[in-house]
Amino acid sequence: MKRIVIFALFVFCLFSCTYLSAQITSLTGKVVDEHNEPVAFSKFRIYRAGNIIEATTDNYGIFYVQQLPAGDYFYDLKSNGKLFKHKKIYVQPEEKMKVYYNFKLFAQGVTISMMAMDRLMAGKLQKV
Repeated sequence: MKRIVIFALFVFCLFSCTYLSAQITSLTGKVVDEHNEPVAFSKFRIYRAGNIIEATTDNYGIFYVQQLPAGDYFYDLKSNGKLFKHKKIYVQPEEKMKVYYNFKLFAQGVTISMMAMDRLMAGKLQKV
């Protein structure tokens, strides 16, 4: 009986550690040009270890990637025939804060800024 309890605790700890190390999150971003105008229909691609996920911006320059494990990735953006590639990004886990990524395109490259927002406030903004 004691062995069964120890084995059950071991399995529980193993699954708990796996869950904590691979938090599933989402990535919300907006692509704008140097004049802060949205860039519609840009292709955003994020990848690591052979896993590639693609998204396209909408008319407002916004894209969503869901079911993404938090961690380090590389991304590239293709807009108006120009490829901005192989930039590194850290995707934050969503716990209490929702993080929005802003990608600003320049002739020389891309800059990224992040805005963190309380999850409750983010939910209210999305309903508007």
